[in-house]
Amino acid sequence: MAIPVFDGKIDAYWWVICTEKYFKHWRTPETLKMIVVGLAMKGPPLTWWLRWYPRHRWVNWDAFSAIFLWQFKPEWRVILPLPDDEENLELQPTVMDEGIN
Repeated sequence: MAIPVFDGKIDAYWWVICTEKYFKHWRTPETLKMIVVGLAMKGPPLTWWLRWYPRHRWVNWDAFSAIFLWQFKPEWRVILPLPDDEENLELQPTVMDEGIN
């Protein structure tokens, strides 16, 4: 089983589900999950990851998946509030947000 690569073309929620299956299959320890996530990004999501992760190295998979969905599944923002630590984060619209109002 290979880690699914997220390039923004597939549904972000589907990627989270597939990545969780990958973690369960390989029994990935919590301490390695965020390293694996960094290897599973490509294109604009990788650019976002490279800017975001160095400032949030403390984050675990559960917190990351909520932040990731907030960023890459903008239609869910009304039902998926940011964790408290992220409220002051300068979130910039991504390529994925273009044309969404």
